[in-house]
Amino acid sequence: RAERKRDWLNERIDYALEKSAEHIRNNPDDRLSELMFQRELIDIKRWYESMYRTLASANSDLAKLINIPHGTEFTVDRDAPRSRSEFETNFDENMEALFTTAFENRPELRQALYDRDKTELQSKEAMLRHIPAVGLFISGNRDSNSFALNQDFMSAGLNLSWDVLNLTKIGNTKATGELRETLSDANIKVVADTIMAQTALAFEEVKNLEHEMDLAWKAKDVQVQITDRLIDDVASGEGRETHQIKEELLRELSILREDISRAELSAADARFQQSLGTMKSCQAG
Repeated sequence: RAERKRDWLNERIDYALEKSAEHIRNNPDDRLSELMFQRELIDIKRWYESMYRTLASANSDLAKLINIPHGTEFTVDRDAPRSRSEFETNFDENMEALFTTAFENRPELRQALYDRDKTELQSKEAMLRHIPAVGLFISGNRDSNSFALNQDFMSAGLNLSWDVLNLTKIGNTKATGELRETLSDANIKVVADTIMAQTALAFEEVKNLEHEMDLAWKAKDVQVQITDRLIDDVASGEGRETHQIKEELLRELSILREDISRAELSAADARFQQSLGTMKSCQAG
């Protein structure tokens, strides 16, 4: 929408500046007010160009994300919802519930818990290596006593072996295992704290941008009403065309600002869902 309106907006600004300069030539006493009016027009153009630049790279950024070669032409569905009620972010605002959801879904925490269990098992395995080795044997034997009933027979038994050197290291092994488990516990806490911080920040960002979008929607609604009224006044001969042009430009700015607010809220909602580990697609797309 910004691109489609860009040329029209520049043409309207140039036309209004020309009409204002003409008014100064015909009415020198109005010079100051007209110069202030021209300043407003130039500021409007600057604001529009600034917002336009923030959007200009959107297509190329999207192409990179979906692995489309540079310069390839492609189209996307540009129909965003036009009413405020058509875009809603619905989620539980209870922070404890949000943290629980994040803990249940974030893979980083599951990985940290898995690493902790693995470390505990490795520590137990290391300790078991210090236990005396017990071996079961079954073997054939022969009795040289010629008076024995059976000179050839099978026998079974247990061999118990002690590794004295290994036993002296049991204290170090235990200490090492306890240290590794302590570090694993600390890592779990760090991961959990990070998830909580990310979730809380993402939640606040969504709430703030929801407020900004409400303001952008209200500002656009008011500006549309002002512009419509001025158009009617000019049509009836009661208003100046240049003032109508300025309000038309402000209307386009308010529409663009509302579009950007929607995009920012959509991105914030995606980041919030990512912080929860749910990654639901945003309604605004």
